[in-house]
Amino acid sequence: MPTVDELFERFRAAYRAGETADPRPFLDELSGAERRELAVLVDAFLAHAPRDPYDPAAFAEFRGDPWTERLRRRVDDRLAESEESWSTLLPRARTAAQLKRATVVSRLAAALGVGEREQKVAGYYHRMETGTLPAPGVSTRVLEALSDILGISVERLRAAGQRVAPPPPASPGTLFARTAAAPPAAAPAARAAAPEEWDEVDELFRGGG
Repeated sequence: MPTVDELFERFRAAYRAGETADPRPFLDELSGAERRELAVLVDAFLAHAPRDPYDPAAFAEFRGDPWTERLRRRVDDRLAESEESWSTLLPRARTAAQLKRATVVSRLAAALGVGEREQKVAGYYHRMETGTLPAPGVSTRVLEALSDILGISVERLRAAGQRVAPPPPASPGTLFARTAAAPPAAAPAARAAAPEEWDEVDELFRGGG
């Protein structure tokens, strides 16, 4: 079995000869403490090894390579997925699918079997896109329907929903200002308004399951 020093010298020689010096084949010849020792030596060498001069033409060729472009897109997608919420994912998916919000709402209401309550579905979908609808209440049926309409997985929709932050609580000063600004006639009107009856649409978007 070659020693750490022998393998390190072979790696340095390959690197300086301009070969594709991937350290993994060298590391795979060792195990345990010797493998870790070689890894440290390789890291230190690469940190101080002279770099090739910048070649604009070579860099442009690298950027234009289809494999490089696919890799860049995968990295970008992963970064986006790790930070996306409904307020970013849903509008972006609509744009990619070239669908207007009204079209998404119409198809969503039909898929859920509540086409006659499309206006109420529109209100809930608007809250999803603006990040103000709590994700735990949205049923799997809604996510599955959106998955079919927008072409994104249910798992991705569910993960993005977990990043919906609840709106910050209003400060006492803000609450007082709103109360003071409300006209006196508004309070009786609000008391007189009957609450809307809970129905299947509410169950789909707020009942969970």
